[in-house]
Amino acid sequence: LMTALVGAFDSVDNPVVQTLMPIQHGGWAPPIWAIATLLPLVYPDGRLPSRHLWWAVGFAGLGIIMYVAGITLSVGYFGAGPYTVVNPAAIPEWADFTGFLEVAGEWMLLAASGVALVTLAIRWWRATGVQARRLSLLFWALMFGAAQAGIREVVEMPQVVHHILEVVAAALVP
Repeated sequence: LMTALVGAFDSVDNPVVQTLMPIQHGGWAPPIWAIATLLPLVYPDGRLPSRHLWWAVGFAGLGIIMYVAGITLSVGYFGAGPYTVVNPAAIPEWADFTGFLEVAGEWMLLAASGVALVTLAIRWWRATGVQARRLSLLFWALMFGAAQAGIREVVEMPQVVHHILEVVAAALVP
């Protein structure tokens, strides 16, 4: 939605563009990482499969906070093409620290996602009937999302194809 709003303005200097682009840049990460880490932990009944997995929830939550803080406070540019804006929230003196937050948050989230996918695979292996079908759907939707994210880093494609793949991946999540 914010991309459409930003595209409605004719200048990158418009105050609305300058305000929305940083919010959009920091706002995409929490829902995407929550789908990749927390959803597999609690799907399909909304409960953790074991009380011993609360550490993974905390680890994912801390990773999301660190990652968003890192990308929000780092020096850089948001957007692409004519709507590229300089990060107004950047703190140049903290460049090393924000870089650490971003990288550490990524690794924490990748580890938490791995734990979530392993627990999902174990529950899928043990499940029968409807529960097995539900877990299969989420497992394959997440695998599609991961594959399209990896492919778009390697294969050169138009930006619209990237967005279509993202929408398809999101639509597959039950």
